Order: sequence, then structure tokens, then C-alpha cells
Amino acid sequence: MANRFPLSLDGTAIKELPSGDNLDLTGSGISISGGQGADGQVLTSTGTGVAWENASGGGGAWTRISTTNVTSAVATVEITISGSYDYYVLRYSGWNAGTSNGYPMFGMTTVGGSYSETIKYLRNGYGGDTSGSSNQYAASGQAYASVWPVARPGSTNSSAFGELHISNVAGQPSIHGKAHIIDDDQSLDLGMTNFVIGFDSPNSNDKIGKVRIKADGAQNTQAGKFVLYGIATS
Repeated sequence: MANRFPLSLDGTAIKELPSGDNLDLTGSGISISGGQGADGQVLTSTGTGVAWENASGGGGAWTRISTTNVTSAVATVEITISGSYDYYVLRYSGWNAGTSNGYPMFGMTTVGGSYSETIKYLRNGYGGDTSGSSNQYAASGQAYASVWPVARPGSTNSSAFGELHISNVAGQPSIHGKAHIIDDDQSLDLGMTNFVIGFDSPNSNDKIGKVRIKADGAQNTQAGKFVLYGIATS
């Protein structure tokens, strides 16, 4: 049996595949109980048979969904919230708007939307350069939440980093975010901001479809890494 694949069916009998042959099922695939399962399911033993079942990662397991690396100037960075998770985390690092003193702004849209929905947000931050503490609440008419005074990079070595915790429960979509910055010499433009973003008047079935990050004004994002994770709850 060494170097052999058992259970090969040639139409008349069960035999072994010759050594070196490959098992190719691309034409028909594997069917169990007349079906091939759903996307993401795995083949498992039920104790009394074999069946397609959802993979069990356990509550709290993180699954990387996408990674976006920005290496040249772009007006916006857009992340699609794909999958069927209720909770996501978007981690970003190295966010930089060059030498134009830009700070990051965050926007979101519903599934199939076009950033036309107004948002409301609350922020609380402290900037160690000149801005001091800041609180702001925008009730409506906003397309993006600005998070100054945290991130106003003054050189190409300055960068912001943080996390967006995305709650995507239907009718209650929201983002709880953090933004931080350390300047190139780690003594200027230190800052941090915590913020919450929500739709002004969400419908009962609204979910977040996409998230955008951009620099204020006409500045462009020069660099950054953005990694989206889905978090299992069971």
C-alpha cells in the first residue's frame, strides 16, 4: 500500500491508483448525500456518518478577510465589508498623508449605498502639538468623521495607526475607532483620538457595506496598510 491511493473506481471494481497518478475531481467534485455543501463548509464526521457542516472556529476566532497595501498616492482607501459576520475589526498602520499636515477622516456607507447617507459621530482626542483636547458631535449633514487633533503628520516619516471596531448588526451599524500618531522624532505631533460613528437615521435592515479612509482637504494618502478581520461569535 506504500505510495498508493486506495479506493479508485474504474466502473467495474475498486482498485488502487498507480503510484504517481493524481486524483482529479474537477469535473464532478465530491458529493455527500447528494450535495456539495455551501461556501466555507467542511466535510466532517457526525459520529454516525459524514456530512458538510459549518467550520467551528469557536467564539472570538479572527478570520483575515482582506489586506490593502497603499504604496503610492490615492485619494481614498476603500474597504469592502464582506462576509456574514456581525463584528469586524479593521486594523491600519503606517497611514500617511505626506508633508501636507493632513489628518485622517473616516466615512461609511450602507450595502449598495454611495456615501450619501449622513452620519453622526462623537470624538474625544488629545494632540500634543498645538491643538489640545477636543470634543465634537455632529448630528447630521456629515459625510465623514474627522479625527483631529490626533494625526497631522508633518513629515514623510510621520504616520497614524489604530483600529476600527465595526458592529454590523442589522439596524444598529456603528464604528468604534481609535487613531494614534507618533512623529518621526517621537517628540512632536503626538496624539490620540477615540471616536464613534453611526448613521443619522438607519433603517431596520441597514448594514455597513464599505468603509473609506481619506485625508482632509485635497491631500492624498501616501502610504498605509489596512487589514480587515471577521470575528466569530459562536
